[in-house]
Amino acid sequence: MALTAQQISDLRSDLGDVATPPVFSDSDLERTWERVSGAKSETQRHEAALGLLARQLLTSAAKLHDYAAGQSREDVSQVFEHLRHVYELYRPALLAALHMSSQWVIGGVRGVENPEREEPRS
Repeated sequence: MALTAQQISDLRSDLGDVATPPVFSDSDLERTWERVSGAKSETQRHEAALGLLARQLLTSAAKLHDYAAGQSREDVSQVFEHLRHVYELYRPALLAALHMSSQWVIGGVRGVENPEREEPRS
């Protein structure tokens, strides 16, 4: 199912991709939307798409590093940290859409008496 113009606009707005030209093309958004097609609802799919897009931005930001030249200093590693926080917001929806959610089983172990065992006499 192709994204509508409104869905594309919503994805861009929610991600903050308001630059001209935008960071993600329409075809990038379409491909991302298809990759999270396993989501259970439209809302989860939207959030999973945002998570995947944030992960892509995070990977690009990993190349950035701080530098200083004379009196000027630029701390671009903060971009990575901010994107990591954004990614963590949408990570649960992304993992659920990709069917990668971890499931927990809680159990216990207790001893069971063997009815055929004879207890030694003291």
